[in-house]
Amino acid sequence: MVIHLPADLSSFVGRATELESILQALTGSRLLTPAGPSGFGKTRLAIRAARRVSSDAAVWVDLSETSHDDQVTQRVAEAPAVPVPRSDPAAVAAALAAGPALIVLDNCEQVRAGAAEFVEVALRRCPGLTVLATSREPLRITGERVWRLTPMVLTEAIDLFLDRSDADPTDPDARAAARRICDRLDRLPLALELTASWAGTLSLHEIAAMLSDDVERPLLAGSRRSAPFRQRTLADSMDWSHRLLTGDEQGCCAGSPRSNTSASTRSGRRPTGSMPPTRCWRPCAA
Repeated sequence: MVIHLPADLSSFVGRATELESILQALTGSRLLTPAGPSGFGKTRLAIRAARRVSSDAAVWVDLSETSHDDQVTQRVAEAPAVPVPRSDPAAVAAALAAGPALIVLDNCEQVRAGAAEFVEVALRRCPGLTVLATSREPLRITGERVWRLTPMVLTEAIDLFLDRSDADPTDPDARAAARRICDRLDRLPLALELTASWAGTLSLHEIAAMLSDDVERPLLAGSRRSAPFRQRTLADSMDWSHRLLTGDEQGCCAGSPRSNTSASTRSGRRPTGSMPPTRCWRPCAA
């Protein structure tokens, strides 16, 4: 079967322990959900795991542009071009029974109900099928095993930043500056990659100094034109998370000074008393 996995556009750095743990978890679970806030690297980790688990029989389904639960089954059918009614989960699952050993559903958070419905049917109809589903929140169905992603360990975060900034990883001065940057950005992969894009304009020590002086807005507003819209800037990522919250959850965030981060990022000003944008995802991310 053709492998429908996205090609890597950059090197895969770090997450060695997490990758091995996910691979081990997949051997004993038919549904594994790497879950965590935006920018933690769920998609890259899922691509790498899929290649290792099922190098010749994996199908990738990108749900990031899917906005309605009833479209999930159609997206799954489109990936391997299954010739069946694309609105019937049972029919699509039956057609997949002799097909891929692994289906990866990426970015399930905004269509969790639709993803959960399809996965439940597919796992019942296809005994040999395993599902890897990335999401900011678990699907919450029977048999699901959730793997909560955390920020990168410091050494791997430093390696990632130095790789993306094209700096010498053996230079003690560069590693010292990278450590300051990683500490300031909470070792969040998306924030590190956005900030590293400024390395051609600023030295690593200048970047670290700007972050220490709370002048991170221009750095974190970096432009990654080829990235998904929700990950082109840290503000886009937080806005995407905020839209996925319920009305009550949004109201809770609105009562916190942290909720003003996205708006102030766009304006280039920070409201008095608010936290840096790299901290905002902790209480408010969906």
